[in-house]
Amino acid sequence: MEQWKLDFEKGKHFLARHQSRRALHFFTRSWRSCPPCECGCSSDILYFLGISLKRLGWYAGAVKLWITANRIKKQRRIKKMIERYANGYGMLRQASEELDDRNAFYSIQIGRYLEKKSGKKFSTHAEQDVVFELTRDYWNNLQKHGLLRGKSIEEKRRLFHRVVIPFPYVIMPRCIGDSVLSVNFNNTENNVSPARCFCGSGLPFAMCCGRTPSVEELIKDVF
Repeated sequence: MEQWKLDFEKGKHFLARHQSRRALHFFTRSWRSCPPCECGCSSDILYFLGISLKRLGWYAGAVKLWITANRIKKQRRIKKMIERYANGYGMLRQASEELDDRNAFYSIQIGRYLEKKSGKKFSTHAEQDVVFELTRDYWNNLQKHGLLRGKSIEEKRRLFHRVVIPFPYVIMPRCIGDSVLSVNFNNTENNVSPARCFCGSGLPFAMCCGRTPSVEELIKDVF
């Protein structure tokens, strides 16, 4: 038997015995050495990798892996996990819709900030605190004016992307202008993303190829 298959079976063995860390080790090895194929074996590995992460408390990483697994091969068990744990942004479902929206807004804004940074990471904790504080202020402003009320997930995503926060870069990137809030909230001309993702996963675009990575993924580079 090929090594990646042996590692996959070992992973399932340890997972069945609730030894999630050991299972994670073997599933990861199996994923890295699994050759490209048409049977969707890599989808199975990612599914079990996600189960291992979930049992270890890393739910955001698990959601990301299940959505990726579903792109490779649609399976009922994967879809059930996505429906249970993922929200409309393709992120870990929170206790309320407002928290789902808040996490998506933070992730979009912080991701935009880190894209302009060398190494795509915060240099200091103080820098991170400033970015989070500014993001919080803009989020509170959206909430205060009720700008999300009655909007769909896709409409909220478009709105979040149109909000531009003038973060205090050491060297200000050219894409950020002088205005405090570069957005027209009444603009409805942007095209709505397709109801179903173009990759054939069967999921909405916003949950699949257009999913919003969590802040945890951006900062800690999780699975």
